[in-house]
Amino acid sequence: MKAGKEAGGGLPPLSQREVKMANNLSLENEADPQGQLSEQVTRSFMDCSNNCPWFGNCLNGTKFDDGKGGLKPSSFAPWIDFSSLSPCKLIKKKPISVKKLPEIRPPFPCITGASNTSNSYEIDQKLYPNIVAVGVDTLELNFGIYVYKKPDMFNSLGRAKSNAASIGYKGRKGVTVEWFGQEFMIQARGSTGGYEYLLMNGDIVLQIMPKASGGIPSPEIRVILRSQYLWHKDEIQAYNEVIQFLNKWTSIEYCNVSRADLCVDMVMPLPEINRKTQVVSRLREKDLFYGGDFMRGQRETGFQFGKNGMMVCRLYDKVFEISVKGNGHIMPLWKANGWDGISDVSRFELEMKRQGLRRFDTNMDYSTFQDMKADIWSYATSKYIRIVKAGSATRKERCQETDYWKDYQNCTPLFGERLGVLPFKQLSTEWRELVKQANGCLSGAWARLAVNEGDDVATQRLLNECGHRIPRNVIEAGLTQKARFAHLS
Repeated sequence: MKAGKEAGGGLPPLSQREVKMANNLSLENEADPQGQLSEQVTRSFMDCSNNCPWFGNCLNGTKFDDGKGGLKPSSFAPWIDFSSLSPCKLIKKKPISVKKLPEIRPPFPCITGASNTSNSYEIDQKLYPNIVAVGVDTLELNFGIYVYKKPDMFNSLGRAKSNAASIGYKGRKGVTVEWFGQEFMIQARGSTGGYEYLLMNGDIVLQIMPKASGGIPSPEIRVILRSQYLWHKDEIQAYNEVIQFLNKWTSIEYCNVSRADLCVDMVMPLPEINRKTQVVSRLREKDLFYGGDFMRGQRETGFQFGKNGMMVCRLYDKVFEISVKGNGHIMPLWKANGWDGISDVSRFELEMKRQGLRRFDTNMDYSTFQDMKADIWSYATSKYIRIVKAGSATRKERCQETDYWKDYQNCTPLFGERLGVLPFKQLSTEWRELVKQANGCLSGAWARLAVNEGDDVATQRLLNECGHRIPRNVIEAGLTQKARFAHLS
């Protein structure tokens, strides 16, 4: 804040925004979870000016008595750790966090912990008799870092990374390192995107860029929350624990969601789907994939719709996947919701990456994602893709959905309250693309005139209308369109 750097005891006039923030001095997770670091410092600045009797001395840089016979200098600047100053303990950066959200689901036994099945998150079986689990299966977060609190803290990671590289093949899974109270396996190499350090454990994957620049142009930290961690802790509690861990050694500037997988598990065998007559989708790719089952040979295990577009949808046999991969951390939750331990369970999964999330909100932070989960699921199951009954109408767009697809659609309230948000396509601001559009419009106008009035007259009239010479490439493109306009005439 520029005003804080100016010398002198007087305060500049406050803007309406600063006055509004001054009237709402509370923790970041209660007041404004989307507030940037500058807004947090502004809140602290106002708090100190209203409550601290030494504020004038702090502002103009003079010394004050600390109450114990000593003198300490002070000046207001956002890069100073004001929590170390006394008596001005009121100024303190508040960590970014998530606002108060609906009640957190209680934990249940899984690979990363064991405990309690009686209080597991239960789904109303009267409303959803076949649904055994609903939630987020994978979550990737990008963090912009304002500053690292200990500049030399990466020395230990550098030594551990070198150690992992020196071990060679035996160290392909990394070596153990303790990082601010948590144990990780650090890899011998970093990851793509300029992330020098790659740390993993059973709960998260941590990618770190050691130079902080406020998240511009790239986020300094990427965190991937694993499936077992999300189902064990619930995505809200898991997010809060990650924020608390990062606040130990960083000052967070922003947090954006870069990938989220929403899923619903239903007790039913994998359905047989005719991809030509039953799939009504805006996706071109409709793949059928297989899994090895040595007792019965190769068999169909699921479907995938889409590859790299706005959304990637999957419908597959979850029990079979668990039997192959061995990741049965979600089974206790199924049993708590009525699964008998024998029946087949099919999962419909919606993978949303940054490109798709930005169509619902350009700044998809965690709080916004929580608000829009229901809208995303509703749009995906009703507009983006539908599984219908073949032959129920003359056109596929009017066909009725299958019963199990209606059940998937009806799970929207389990993701939260709908706000009525629909995705939008962002307009490109690349000027070269706009020039191409302008040349295309000119060539079309020239071709249309040339059909009726001749090439020379068309060129002269466009010259008079535009007030400048028509580019040669525009006329050449118009010649290719001229025959089409002549045919239409």
